[in-house]
Parts: sequence; structure tokens; C-alpha cells
Amino acid sequence: MNNLAHVAFLEYAKQRGIIENSLNEELKLNKSMREESALDYLKLISEFHKKIMGYNDYICYRLQDKRGRILEQYKIFFKKATRELQSIRNKEELNSFEKVSLEYGETYLKISQKCIEEISNNGYLELIKRSMNRCEIVLGDNNINNIRKGEFIEVACLKECAYDLVELDAVYYLNKLIKKGIKLDYEKLLVKFCEFEYLSHYSLSFMKAMITFPHEFIRCFIKGTSKQTEYDVNNYLNKLKKSIEISNINLL
Repeated sequence: MNNLAHVAFLEYAKQRGIIENSLNEELKLNKSMREESALDYLKLISEFHKKIMGYNDYICYRLQDKRGRILEQYKIFFKKATRELQSIRNKEELNSFEKVSLEYGETYLKISQKCIEEISNNGYLELIKRSMNRCEIVLGDNNINNIRKGEFIEVACLKECAYDLVELDAVYYLNKLIKKGIKLDYEKLLVKFCEFEYLSHYSLSFMKAMITFPHEFIRCFIKGTSKQTEYDVNNYLNKLKKSIEISNINLL
């Protein structure tokens, strides 16, 4: 985003009660986090969505359009992981990373396929159309230190904003909590977010599938298959084991 374009978007945001401002307070996620804190964040990003949607300045600057990309990305991940797992099956000798991958890979590929089918067959195109019709804009950066509520909604960086499904801000935020090992009722949080945003059952199905998709395992598996040195193999083995611990959320 060039400077003139960013200024135009900042002015639009300011007119709607959103300002870009450095946030000095640094909050941290911890395992004792309460459900109310997660709900407060979801309410805040919902308020942000309602205020910011509608920006469509083709003359000065149009935000990056990311609608539809995430599903295509997950399809690519799935196909590549399927090929890599088959390649491991054909080997006579396996290293420690490949042994664990073979033990868990088939299970996570089945979950991945189910998630992709759930998204594709439950109104996904309708969600895209809704986002386009309303010019929905997502925060993009869902670090808890990127947004807060004062007299205005203050955002540390608006340059990550893009056209996309509002559901994804909730998904990316909750995935951060899951990755930190925070135990909450994630289905309940998704239901509440749908209430905040007045979203349909298609949105709930989409978000449940997105949360369930074992992206940490799939990404780690794909990256780890190309590693050859003993250090890299052990490094990715540890990452793979950690990804297994956080890939057990199943909301389908």
C-alpha cells in the first residue's frame, strides 16, 4: 500500500471511528485465559467489521482481495501432503520424522479432506457473494496487541486489512488460542461470533471446519519431508509432535 493510498484508507477509517495508533501496552496470551476475554475480543473485531465494511475506492486505492484464497490454499496443502505420504509409504527405510508422519498422516489427511468437503458443500460460494456485496474488510493481523477500544477503535496497523470473509478474523484469532494450548468452548465462541455478526448457519459450518482443519500438522509435515540432515529431521520431528498436540480440536 503506497502512502497516498494508505492515507485515503486511514481517512475513511477515521470517519467511521477507527484510527491507526501505536499501542504501547503489550498483552500476552496465557493458558489461564477466561472465556469472557475471548468474547470481548470477538465483540471488538465484530464492531470493527461493521464500521469498516463498504470501502471501495477504485480511484485512489483498492485493498488486496483475498476472498476464496484460503480454501484453495488448503486444497493445495492436502494434495501435496497426500503425495508426500505416499512417497513415504514406498520407502524401505524411514527416519524418525517419517515414522511419526506415517503413524498419524492418514488420520489427519482424512480430517483435512472432510473439512474441505464441509466447506465446499455448505454455502461457501454464498459466503463469498455476501462478502463481495458488503465489501467486507478483515483486520488481517489478529495479534491481541493490534486492536483495542477507547474513545475510538484503535488499531496499531491497518496495512494488513484486506477484502475477505469476516469469519476469518475469528478463525485466525481462535487458532492462536488453540496453538497456545488454551482450553475454551470453541464451538460456543463461534456461535456467539455468529450472533455478533448476524451470520448464517453456513458461516458456523465454515468456521467449525476451518478450526478443525489440522493446518499445523499438514504444514509441518510438508516442510519436514524435504529435510535431510539429522538436526533438521529432529527439529521437525519435535515440531510435528507439538502440532499433533494442538491438532485435536474437532468441531465437525
